[in-house]
Amino acid sequence: MSDAHTIGTSVPREGMMAVVRNRRALITGVQPFGADEHGRYHLVEVEYTDGLGAETDQLLWEVEPGRDVLEPSALPQVGDVPPMEPAEFDAMIRAARWSALTPSLPFSGLTEDRPPLAAPLFGAIHPDAYQLVPVLRALEMPRVALMLADAVGLGKTIQAGMVMRELMLRRRIRRVLVLCPASLRTQWRDEMLEKFALPFDVVDRPQTLKLQR
Repeated sequence: MSDAHTIGTSVPREGMMAVVRNRRALITGVQPFGADEHGRYHLVEVEYTDGLGAETDQLLWEVEPGRDVLEPSALPQVGDVPPMEPAEFDAMIRAARWSALTPSLPFSGLTEDRPPLAAPLFGAIHPDAYQLVPVLRALEMPRVALMLADAVGLGKTIQAGMVMRELMLRRRIRRVLVLCPASLRTQWRDEMLEKFALPFDVVDRPQTLKLQR
């Protein structure tokens, strides 16, 4: 019981993060649980955040082995971790990209017979549920032919960008041509680059003459 005496002053508080039983958890409750000559004990309720195994747990903090409180301003301890080999890092990035092709969007309201979407996770956007409908329609079409005719301000550019991004991620298209009024060409280019990381070249009359020369 000497361990309880040495850390008895380090009492966790509700709302703090902790590592308990090799799992990351949120402390949801702290209650006094008696005392002896070594100090006071606390019954701590935790809610695991990793989505594995039991969701909640109760433990006697002072006698729980291997528990640790994560301070809100604490930095990760990376000094003792050797750097990853370039080939291993490249493999990890590739694996993350491939696994991200089949995520499930909890806010989309999709049923099990609907295909999962990846485009919203590859863009700097937070789409509304109705903006996902054109993407789902496009995936159901053997040859995509859609007209987006929503009112002004409802995100037609976002919808078009998600359709393009989803089809590119699924290797269904490789190149995209956007035809728009001349006054909107830079806006389309900037929107696609900023929100979807899709680089477009503006091909107008001066650019066409330059290519011809």
